[in-house]
Amino acid sequence: MDVPVPGVDRVFHYQVPDALAGRVRVGQRVLVPFGGRRVEGYVVGFAAETTVRQLKPLLGLRSDDVYFDAEGLALAEWLCERYLCLRVEALRCLAPPGVTGAGRVKARIVPGWRLAVEPAAAREAMQELLDRAPRQAAVLALLLQAAAGGDASPMPAADLRRRTGAQGPAFKALAARGLIAPASVRVQREPAAPAAPEAAVPPPLTAEQAQALAAIGAVRRSADLRPVLLHGVTGSGKTEIYLRLMEETLAAGQGAIVLVPEIALTPQTFARFAARFPGRVAVLHSGLGAGERFDQWERVARGEAPIVVGARSAVFAPVSNLGLIIVDEEHETSYKQEESPRYHAREVALERARRAGALCVLGSATPSLESYVRAREGAFHWVRLTRRVDGRALPEVEVVDMRAEMLAGNRSIFSGRLVDALRECLGRGRQAVLFLNRRGFSQFVLCRECGHVVRCPDCAVSYTYHAAPAEHLRCHYCDGMRAVPGSCPQCGGRYLRPFGAGTQRVETLVQELFPGARVQRIDMDTTARKGAHTRLFEAVRRGEVDVIVGTQMVAKGLDFPNVTLVGVVAADSALHVPDFRAAERTFQLLTQVGGRAGRGADPGRVVVQTYAPDHYSIVAARNYDDEGFYRTEAAYRKGGGYPPFGQLVRILVSGVQGVEAAARAVAQAVRSCATGTSVTVSGPSPAPLQRLRGRERWHVLIKGAGDGPRHVAAAARELWRGALAREQVTVAVDVNPVSLL
Repeated sequence: MDVPVPGVDRVFHYQVPDALAGRVRVGQRVLVPFGGRRVEGYVVGFAAETTVRQLKPLLGLRSDDVYFDAEGLALAEWLCERYLCLRVEALRCLAPPGVTGAGRVKARIVPGWRLAVEPAAAREAMQELLDRAPRQAAVLALLLQAAAGGDASPMPAADLRRRTGAQGPAFKALAARGLIAPASVRVQREPAAPAAPEAAVPPPLTAEQAQALAAIGAVRRSADLRPVLLHGVTGSGKTEIYLRLMEETLAAGQGAIVLVPEIALTPQTFARFAARFPGRVAVLHSGLGAGERFDQWERVARGEAPIVVGARSAVFAPVSNLGLIIVDEEHETSYKQEESPRYHAREVALERARRAGALCVLGSATPSLESYVRAREGAFHWVRLTRRVDGRALPEVEVVDMRAEMLAGNRSIFSGRLVDALRECLGRGRQAVLFLNRRGFSQFVLCRECGHVVRCPDCAVSYTYHAAPAEHLRCHYCDGMRAVPGSCPQCGGRYLRPFGAGTQRVETLVQELFPGARVQRIDMDTTARKGAHTRLFEAVRRGEVDVIVGTQMVAKGLDFPNVTLVGVVAADSALHVPDFRAAERTFQLLTQVGGRAGRGADPGRVVVQTYAPDHYSIVAARNYDDEGFYRTEAAYRKGGGYPPFGQLVRILVSGVQGVEAAARAVAQAVRSCATGTSVTVSGPSPAPLQRLRGRERWHVLIKGAGDGPRHVAAAARELWRGALAREQVTVAVDVNPVSLL
């Protein structure tokens, strides 16, 4: 029995009472006594004998449902070993969404009615009622119609009332005659259907697509079922290959999982798969309500939906007879979970496919360096798509040196080239995307008298200035808000001014330059409401938007055929972050966002504004030189011992007080366990983001070859747990983090 006790990672033994004999199974959630409390636990097995003298009995079942089987339990054990998490944390990944915690989600049960007699008797009674009680007759007719169609299940009372006009007395009269009987009906909560599903008729494959599909099919049929890296330029038709692979999977009686990195991409992907495979696709992501996610999970568990489309956590969906896992945009950092267990969905997908004997396909126009190197070394099959469908050309990329613009007297955030390109695009009735990876109106508010920057008191970052819906300052880490001060909090000066550009400011400037243009901002602020992603992207698709101003959610996988111009307002925004992956992210973002242009009949154009036009990531993106970029980036990462050429483990210590001392204790424990090994230990040192949500943050980094860093961290964990038993700090272990902030 695994129980969720902080800091405790072991199995506890309980006795199954006679009242529950035969009902308790592996994978169930149960209620158990623990230290004077009643807590929930997971059944992980049955022991023939135990050394415990007196076992406490189970108190009861939380549910008769089984949430994981032996295969799921083995996957949870792997998660614990790989990511150094508690077993109970790993098991929670396998449970349905919303079944734990105070507000547990349950199946939605509503009152309903069913026929209580044979259809012949119901038809005879209906004929008798047609003249004197037509609404009672209508109720019987509906239930008979459903039964004739093969559905003898009860019908919700609300549906019967809505469709017949019958009210309570009519149902009571029918029940009194023994014609119908009350029943409970389980109602499925369905997420909003895609507004404009793609055509269900498959388009013809290009020669290159056909070759790629044949190559992947050969892998699937061979004994060498290594993962496949589908490396295809933007617009090369990777999604159609996914759909064809899905057809083969379903034809073989197997199920499949399709992962996408962002909620924003899910409606579009769901629409394509749902149109091709109607009624057989479930969708799982955090943008759904808890009840909707619960019902979608149950559809999968019952075998009603053999295909799952979803974000990161969908990799754990209970798909039976799994035959295929697709990880689209596999390079995206959003596949990494930032809370324990800190898993990477790409790694989990690879492991789950290996255990199930399923095919795993990783798709991207800009593969992660990890996947690129593994493909180069032969650990992955490597399938390339080098051309766009229908022979469309990749968009021309023009890099504008903003230093030269500044010297020429242009103080605007828009270069002259970008303004001219926008004017031409709008004049031809086409759409444009302006990309800036900063939301808000301005990056910070600065006092021009003393230089003070107004900062969030709980985080080590400046507030971002927002102009709408009303002027305010907001921290984009803790979401704290405050009014714009009338004077400088430090010197009392009156000259407080916003500096730096955000998406709100870009939106405002476009409206000023082109008053007739319909401008839509797409960022975390405009998509916070449920369903906002779908509504905004459908408005773009219908041609109701001329200029899209957005953050990275517009850079990934979205297909807008009428977009012919992409402007990257500040290509350096991700380049100078204190993180070893900064150059890789810059190259990926520029290539991905540029790929949104020219996906229709008209050629595309990309204008990239930067203060570092000679940086290798920007030069490579401009020239579509992925080989050159990966060669340079690999040399840098290999020299520093960073992934994929070594393993990195980050230990983050956070708290309100005593954090530095605790971090030193952690570092000492790590160094003692690293003695005699080849791993290197750095720190403790303040994290780049030293304060977050009111907590101070320090970290220790462990680097080395193979699994050495992870083994050292696992051994040291027991030491620092003892040393910090009474300290009010949190210690988090992150294996191969995607960010060091």
